Amino acid sequence: MPCNQCLSKKLKEKVPIEEVFEQLKCTREGLSSDEGANRLQIFGPNKLEEKKARAGIREVHFFPFNPVDKRTALTYIDAEGNWHRASKGAPEQILALCNAKEDMKKKVHAIIDKFAERGLRSLAVARQEVPEKTKESPGSPWQFVGLLPLFDPPRHDSAETIRRALNLGVNVKMIT
Repeated sequence: MPCNQCLSKKLKEKVPIEEVFEQLKCTREGLSSDEGANRLQIFGPNKLEEKKARAGIREVHFFPFNPVDKRTALTYIDAEGNWHRASKGAPEQILALCNAKEDMKKKVHAIIDKFAERGLRSLAVARQEVPEKTKESPGSPWQFVGLLPLFDPPRHDSAETIRRALNLGVNVKMIT
């Protein structure tokens, strides 16, 4: 059974909140420094390497995340003067952006399900070239790049919030 179904079932059964945190492999306080370092070793750096990753490019336009589009995008110019756009966000949105065929969607969802079994969320990434060299241009067709697995532990106050909801008789569902 995938992790979110296990948690949902446990919460319906009014299992003590400490067991929920045990399932998520964290504590009321969040991750310890050691556990954070351990997960950094497993999953690699995130924003820590951003400056190196952006060396040699110039940002032209940033499209911030919003709950309607469920993605973010960046238009940039590389060191050779070529224009590109990259986007990351909800896999369904990115697959639609790329006009992905059904077989591609099935493969992507199979990978997402494998990540979910390990308690990981997924973001998808796509890219396109912008030969017109304007931020307003539609650019060439989007290309699906891949998936990013994310470990997204609950906030430090999640246990207390869930406990209060359960005590009030709310049927809590954890959705990933």
